[in-house]
Amino acid sequence: MVKESAKSEAKEPILSTLVAELRQERPDLSLSDIALLERLLDNREAIAIFERMDTEGYACWRILRVCLQANELLHSFKQIIDNLKRVLGDSKRLGELETLDRAIQQLSKFVEAEVSVQPASWLLTRIETPPEAVARMKGGLTLISDAIRVSATVARETRSRLGATRNTNGKAAERAAVGWLAEGVRGITGKANEALAVELATLIVGPDVTIDQVHGAAQTRDREWRQP
Repeated sequence: MVKESAKSEAKEPILSTLVAELRQERPDLSLSDIALLERLLDNREAIAIFERMDTEGYACWRILRVCLQANELLHSFKQIIDNLKRVLGDSKRLGELETLDRAIQQLSKFVEAEVSVQPASWLLTRIETPPEAVARMKGGLTLISDAIRVSATVARETRSRLGATRNTNGKAAERAAVGWLAEGVRGITGKANEALAVELATLIVGPDVTIDQVHGAAQTRDREWRQP
């Protein structure tokens, strides 16, 4: 009876608990996410890694989320970058955004100079524009200008954050995923902890990931993020 009681009270692996909670909260998980979670649950090393992290006081839920993000980056890298290119695009697309922004600035000047100011002479035709209407015009133009600039800025920074500023071919997806893991581990644990990043990367990217690769991917992300 004592043995049976001990077995029934055996602690559920932290990874199993996290995955169960995640699947309950996120029933819309992608097939790739589900495949990764099942792969982790079937992997003794993965279970042991999360048990150790839990014992060491790390935020295991945040680590699991970083793993899912890296997995998405690995499998959807080209699609993500292609979507970003539609916003950031090549020089032609950037030129279009800049042209739109200049047009908004010209419209703002028109509203300020022509609509807001009434003719000084009573002999001139007058078009009365209520102040509140002028304010709405200015506000709308400001919002459009902000949206244009934010779209380009977010695309640039996101692309750098994904580690895709230059080459997006070949092993780029793997490098981006490893770099994402490295940065996530550093942010959560408060130190580089490259050995842990390697352990997690081998579960997601493959068994051949080395500390040198993690270190290189992290350096690339730091360098690209600092670019203007």
